[in-house]
Amino acid sequence: MKKPADNLIPEGEFAKRPTEEPYKPGEKYPAMKPRDNLISEGEFYTRQEKIWPGAGDRYPAKKPVDNLIPEGKFAKRPPEQPYRMGEKYPTMRPVDNLAPEGKFYVPPAQQAPGVPERYPAKKPADNLVPEGEFTGRPIEEAPKVGERFEDPSNSICACIHGLVFNYSDTQ
Repeated sequence: MKKPADNLIPEGEFAKRPTEEPYKPGEKYPAMKPRDNLISEGEFYTRQEKIWPGAGDRYPAKKPVDNLIPEGKFAKRPPEQPYRMGEKYPTMRPVDNLAPEGKFYVPPAQQAPGVPERYPAKKPADNLVPEGEFTGRPIEEAPKVGERFEDPSNSICACIHGLVFNYSDTQ
């Protein structure tokens, strides 16, 4: 494959890019301020600033003199007396002007119903009697530190052609 020849040939000099000028603010029209036709006559007085007294200009503090002078001796506190109960006012019972006539009937005292008597509970006699020596469960040892628990029902087994192969037997 042949590459075609380029028939575009530049003629003359290339125009160079113009150099960029640094930024300058644009021209601004001067602000027009209206001329004031009000002219003040006489002297102009301003507010005077308050001059606070410095450390040396402060007046000495004066403590007011008390003109109240006690005459005689102060009454002392009475000695404390031991605690005692206060006096109680006697209760006033009003006089009753209603009097019952005749004899007053009082029914005989009745006993409250008690708990009924119960027959003692009968327990059936046990006809099962142990014979011979009693043998309990064998005592299992607790697992020691670092020892793993092996459960034969959860061991890894593989069935190969109907035969049971246990991985724990190979080790």
